[in-house]
Amino acid sequence: MQERFLELASSEVPPGEGRQIGTVGHPYVVEVSVSGPRAYVALSTGSGHFGAGGVYPVDYVLEPSGELEERWRAHFESAGAVWLVPYLRDLAASGTVSEETLVEEHLRRHGVVPRSHALPVAPDVSADEWRARRRAREEATAAMFDAPRPATDA
Repeated sequence: MQERFLELASSEVPPGEGRQIGTVGHPYVVEVSVSGPRAYVALSTGSGHFGAGGVYPVDYVLEPSGELEERWRAHFESAGAVWLVPYLRDLAASGTVSEETLVEEHLRRHGVVPRSHALPVAPDVSADEWRARRRAREEATAAMFDAPRPATDA
């Protein structure tokens, strides 16, 4: 299943800077979809094969209090997306923010209509399930580094 996403915030990487691999700054992007029955936020960092990202229900990035989860704060700040948090809060609470409202706010802030494109969504996966998957990955990664190292013959 795919939904239409609006690219509402992104950092810029100055053209021509750091032409060697590993020296270019990574763009941060925040996109939002309200085109279907459920609202989503797409977060990405980097571009091309150096990029990573995902599509999540809007409440995945929010604390139960409605504030931005601390782990996403730097991403939102780098992308210039902190202005989206009240809209995400409204979407998580009631789902009543229109695409037109988001486009108008982006146009007011940036002077252009945001780009849009389709991204795949996982409609049956909740924010809690995404958090459980994240914890499992973090635990598996920690276990790899905390595991005793085999003795080597020197």
